[in-house]
Amino acid sequence: MLRKIFKITSWEVMRNLRNKQFIAGIFLTPILILIFGGLPNFIQRFDTPVERSFYYQNQSEVQLDWSEDILENISLIQHQNSQEDLQVEAEAAGADGYFIIDQEFFETGNINLNLFSLTATDHGDLNNLLTEELQNYKMATHDLSEEVIQEVTMPANLQVLSLEEDETAMGSRVITAVIFGGGLFFLLITSGSMLLQSALQEKKEKMSEIILSSITSEQLMAGKIIGHFILGMIQIGVWFGVGIPLADYFFDLPLLDAFFNPALPLIAIFALLGYLVFAALFVGIGATMEDLQSATNAQSMIFMLPVLPLLVIGPVFNNPGGMLSRIVTYFPLTAPVISIVRIAIGEITNLEIAITLAILLVTTILFTLAAAKIFRIGMLMYGKSASFKEMIRWLRY
Repeated sequence: MLRKIFKITSWEVMRNLRNKQFIAGIFLTPILILIFGGLPNFIQRFDTPVERSFYYQNQSEVQLDWSEDILENISLIQHQNSQEDLQVEAEAAGADGYFIIDQEFFETGNINLNLFSLTATDHGDLNNLLTEELQNYKMATHDLSEEVIQEVTMPANLQVLSLEEDETAMGSRVITAVIFGGGLFFLLITSGSMLLQSALQEKKEKMSEIILSSITSEQLMAGKIIGHFILGMIQIGVWFGVGIPLADYFFDLPLLDAFFNPALPLIAIFALLGYLVFAALFVGIGATMEDLQSATNAQSMIFMLPVLPLLVIGPVFNNPGGMLSRIVTYFPLTAPVISIVRIAIGEITNLEIAITLAILLVTTILFTLAAAKIFRIGMLMYGKSASFKEMIRWLRY
């Protein structure tokens, strides 16, 4: 039995490895993602920030001790002449705009920044500078000394310390979880079409009738699923080998450190089992399709299944030990990603890990057997794809 499964696995792997599109996709996918994702960051290294300048006039009784370069990348130029000349001089000098500080500003906090050309540029630095002057004035009017003002405006510095482990350990686990959880999700999205059409191809070419004369449908499905599992691992290996050095260069991310995390084996097991579960599910669904058009039409709905964990990942982060987190940990289609998230956070028990691993293993076996049964009966159903009701009837047959 194992020898026949191995033959199917080898045939499935070698058939795809000889496909030029598959090989090109393996290498081009991480390169294109990193180029499009890292190119703006790379260009920004050589991009100089935009220098802006504003003219201002102080008509208040408050003395402003501002130098021209008090703000980074913003020049503030004080105008000493009349208010009528302010706009003319600022525009002639090529300034971005001007503003007037009067006594009303220190009473109400309202001030107008007049721009010669409206843009989406953020003026937060200028707003912070004006806020600081306003707060200092308000405190000074209450006869507060400079020392008291510093005491009153002192911000809180909350430092979160863990009594159980070094906080860097959790950060490292999170990076590892993001790499493998994200890798699992991306692999399912990119190779899902290949998985879905795997069983369909044999049905279309009528090869299965010959193949099933020498092996069982269970052996055929098991070989296909294991074969695509190996192809997926090859893809992940190439992506990591190509992507991690490029990510380290473009984003300065020490992703290689994530592979030395003690939690790596457990996270990797959940990622691998997650791929097996969805591989069995996709191959099984593909066995119900009659032609390529039917599979293409169904892909949009089927590819929503790997997205399910993203719908509950927010509540899981907020309450990783809550009831919802435990429920989605045990649900096979959300278990891989949610378990990886909870391992990274450190909010999952050994019992939950054992139960979830058992659920994923059993689910993979059941999906494989169901796919084999659907495929075997579907071989006799020419001319149409199976409906959901028909699939249930075939499984009960």
